[in-house]
Amino acid sequence: MSLLLKYPNITESEDQRLVYHHRGTKVHIDLEVMGAAAWASNPRTTRVHTVAPADCPRRRLNSMVPILHPSVLLLTKLLPWKEADQTTRVARHMRARTDLTDIRTILQWLVDKKARIDFSGLPGIPKGKLMRLLGRLYQTEQRARPYLSLTLSADEMRDAGYCR
Repeated sequence: MSLLLKYPNITESEDQRLVYHHRGTKVHIDLEVMGAAAWASNPRTTRVHTVAPADCPRRRLNSMVPILHPSVLLLTKLLPWKEADQTTRVARHMRARTDLTDIRTILQWLVDKKARIDFSGLPGIPKGKLMRLLGRLYQTEQRARPYLSLTLSADEMRDAGYCR
């Protein structure tokens, strides 16, 4: 966050949210900070997806914005979702619900774009570990199943422990 505050049009609000100032308009920016997890990918070394202004019609920004590619972002959310889902603390369990919503949204985006989950985006994590997490997602979340079957190959489905 401190790096972003170095930009001239970005400030911090009283509630410690980032604010982007654009032509007299304040746009509050919510960030999710993933911490220093060893498996977290460096966005500069993995696939990115570029969002154009036309992709966000309510925004008036005129520049392209590179973001972590959704197929990689999905993988970064699996471990925090699993850990939060298994906790007994209410706050962490609620976090699992928001992670799950994000996961389903990303899976829907991948299906809409006819894209596959990209395991090469997290080179520091064994594919087998990611497949086990996807297998758990498949077993516990019925609404995610159709999306998983469309974003994984038949071999990947089998490796995750379920069949098409």
